[in-house]
Amino acid sequence: RTAQIANDGSQKLPQRIIASAIECLEAGTELVHLTLVVAAWIAACAARGKSLPRGHFTDPLDAELTALLDQQLPANETVTAVFDLAGFAGDHAERQTLIELVAIHLVHLRRDGTTLAFAALGIDGEGP
Repeated sequence: RTAQIANDGSQKLPQRIIASAIECLEAGTELVHLTLVVAAWIAACAARGKSLPRGHFTDPLDAELTALLDQQLPANETVTAVFDLAGFAGDHAERQTLIELVAIHLVHLRRDGTTLAFAALGIDGEGP
């Protein structure tokens, strides 16, 4: 179930994705797919109750995330606010860089949808 993967994203992303992205930034290695994961989660949270069923997945920060995402802020402001709310990257030196990289993906997801956003990264939606 993909919903199980998305459940509790604000709790899972810090250790599974954000920490790995910070390691990649520090090592100077590729992290585009990691930052895409964060942007896709933010976009999915925003889509609940609109293009996705409201209860499609849950998060301990649902009320706060919904209130924030309903403001429809520009991507950089949205990502910064989500990072603040969820505590992503804390006071890490690479936090702002990570926010900027996630915001770029969020712009593409909002403007072009998932298929084109993934295609821009060379990700084929056809699967194996």
